[in-house]
Amino acid sequence: MCKGGCVMEIPLYNPNTMPEILKKIEEEWKQQRVKTTPEISKSLYQLKDFISALDQSLLISVMDENGVITDVNTLFSEVSGYPRSKIIGTYHHFLKSDYHPGSFFEKMWDTIKKGHVWEGEIKNQHKEGDTYWLKTSIFPFFNEGGNVYRSIAVMKDVTEEKQQEAKKRESVQDDYYEILNHMDSLVFKVRQREETFVYSFFAGKLKRRFSVKPEKLYGKTAFEIFSEEEAYILESYYREAFSGENCSFEINLFHTYFYISLSPIYQNGRVKEIVGTAIDIDEKKQTEQQVHHMTYHTVLTGLPNRQKLLDDLTCHITKEEPFQLIMIDLDQFKQINDSSGHKVGDDVLKQAAKRLQRKQFPVYHLGADEFALITFQPNDVVDSLFESFKEPFISEEIAYYVTISVGVSHYPVHGKSSLEMLKNVDTALYTAKEKGRNLCCVYEDQMNEHITEKIYMTNNIRKALSNDEFELYYQPQVCLKTNKIVGVEALIRWNHPEEGIISPGKFIPIAENSGLIIPIGEMVLEKALTQLQLWRKQGYSQLRMSVNIAAEHFNQSHFANTVQTMLENARVPAKQLELELTENSLLKNTGLTTNTLHTLRRMGVHLSIDDFGIGYSSLSYLRHFPLTTLKIDKSFMNHINEKEKDRALISSIIHLAGSLGMRVIAEGVETKETFQFLQQEKCDEMQGFYFSKPMPAADIEKLLKNYYF
Repeated sequence: MCKGGCVMEIPLYNPNTMPEILKKIEEEWKQQRVKTTPEISKSLYQLKDFISALDQSLLISVMDENGVITDVNTLFSEVSGYPRSKIIGTYHHFLKSDYHPGSFFEKMWDTIKKGHVWEGEIKNQHKEGDTYWLKTSIFPFFNEGGNVYRSIAVMKDVTEEKQQEAKKRESVQDDYYEILNHMDSLVFKVRQREETFVYSFFAGKLKRRFSVKPEKLYGKTAFEIFSEEEAYILESYYREAFSGENCSFEINLFHTYFYISLSPIYQNGRVKEIVGTAIDIDEKKQTEQQVHHMTYHTVLTGLPNRQKLLDDLTCHITKEEPFQLIMIDLDQFKQINDSSGHKVGDDVLKQAAKRLQRKQFPVYHLGADEFALITFQPNDVVDSLFESFKEPFISEEIAYYVTISVGVSHYPVHGKSSLEMLKNVDTALYTAKEKGRNLCCVYEDQMNEHITEKIYMTNNIRKALSNDEFELYYQPQVCLKTNKIVGVEALIRWNHPEEGIISPGKFIPIAENSGLIIPIGEMVLEKALTQLQLWRKQGYSQLRMSVNIAAEHFNQSHFANTVQTMLENARVPAKQLELELTENSLLKNTGLTTNTLHTLRRMGVHLSIDDFGIGYSSLSYLRHFPLTTLKIDKSFMNHINEKEKDRALISSIIHLAGSLGMRVIAEGVETKETFQFLQQEKCDEMQGFYFSKPMPAADIEKLLKNYYF
């Protein structure tokens, strides 16, 4: 509306519209008797240039209060493909491409009717069917009453820009898919459809595990792809993820273990879909299963070990099920080992295990030549055991006749706990052996013959401590990379004045039970550190000393202080001392044990678990205690050159320890082949007869001169 109240209707479609506008403006000025000055003329021509530029670069349309198009410029007609005559009098929606929902336009007109400028991008359809994008601003105009009576839309064709954006997105998406498809994992998406879930995306190398192309899995439910049991498990986790929770789990699909992680994707505050990743952990699970099997089974016979027996006994006792515990020992088995060698001895043990397994009762190999059975039908079981051992064992074409000694205890008569049952059946077995072997004894409270032997040995141990009858031998520990000595293990020897050398296996258990293991352990530690300081003065300043420490030491609150004092007195750095713990030490774990171990480790003392892989081996030790070294038991080395399974087990232990940052020492290395295999598997250190047997300090010094690193 002009100043004088007249209204000028300017047609927008005419190519000469802009000059016409200026002409009419000049006429209007003349009618109003306003003199056109040079400044005004200049401004009019500038305005002419502005309007001409806008008309050539922007699409313009005029709409009345109802949204009916009343005028458009030439560019609008060219871009839409429709002549002006077909456009005037219509609504904008006749150009719709059906790309936008109806709510999009409802919101747009609601904004305009409220007097606000609307801005956005609209995808329209050309007369010939093609689509194009317009970046649009719609300006409302008000009459004198303050109501919107007209709106003008100013639009810019951004179709080319949108196409470029689409190409870039496609390129990025292609790169994204390319990256995903080269990943060793699987990435997938799941959407919810009513009460079930369907797959909408698969990428990654693992998609090859599916028997059909991933594209054909789109829209499928878990029940259409997997077994019913697997599908129920998967959908339970999908349901959890759609509730907004991140979750992860392990599952076996297509005979492969997968580790799957699920994360919800939100849109407008609600979970739109979930994205999942699946990783093949089959090799990891196999390793875990192997190590788990090693934890609860003996390597030689493959039978459950002592720890598994204790667990099973506890289970039966918890259920209050009466049962009979039978312990078996092969009589004079040591003679077979000594006379025919460990290979024959191992063969006899494996044959014995097979005979016992024929009884259809749970059979356990407790170590060495001891076995155990749990029965719920006590009648004639023991007689059948003796019958099974009447036939000789044939090894290397030689017949070996072996008898057995048997101990028996009954639950709940002879014990209320697994340890008590095991202790009492062991007492019964000991009694059977003491009575001449090849017979069975049922536990009785009066069985105390073994106590006499224990008292006799205990008194002799006390005298040995007073008379300094114990001496130390040392066995070198050799670095497998350099073939140099990096440490020695101190081993106690008892040179009895009358009985000669007494095996540690005979007096150490009694010393542990009597409490004498404490002064023995302190004596060994003190002598070992004193010797180490002497070697340090000779130039072997980095040599490490390993000392076996019994479980009882860790139940003493002052043990860590005792070690600290001995280190200071000997002037030996804590880092050069390594304390070897038996698995039994960790089995008797108490809060005090844990605190002591952590205190020693903070001091710098190294902590090693000895004889890993037999008896009470458990992965929980590696996780809960500050251990620095794992020593593989020598029994693992016996068949390393004969059986692939044994080599695989040793390799698994080495790699497991390495992943936990622990040093690995292999014990009982006796052959070049074993030595080379350990080098190949990157085992850290070894000790055994292949390099050197345990020797007195003077003999060790000769080796150090040639092999110290």
